[in-house]
Amino acid sequence: RMLFEMEGHVVHTAIDGLDAVQLIRANPVDIVFTDLLMPRMDGLALCRELKGDTLTRGIPIVLTSGAVGEPPGAGTLFDAFLQK
Repeated sequence: RMLFEMEGHVVHTAIDGLDAVQLIRANPVDIVFTDLLMPRMDGLALCRELKGDTLTRGIPIVLTSGAVGEPPGAGTLFDAFLQK
């Protein structure tokens, strides 16, 4: 967050996927960075929700995880994967 803000970007944060969906719908964003493992709605479920909505499907999503290996869905559910 701090690195993006230092470069002049506005950053919104959410505590989980459900909060993220509400935040993104209320405040249109240019890109989404999300963790795979989150409470209430995990990162893949968040990706499915955003890519399934005509208002948010064009937003690039970067999925991150400390888990080993990239989950299935690259290119359709998320646009990039970053291993922590």
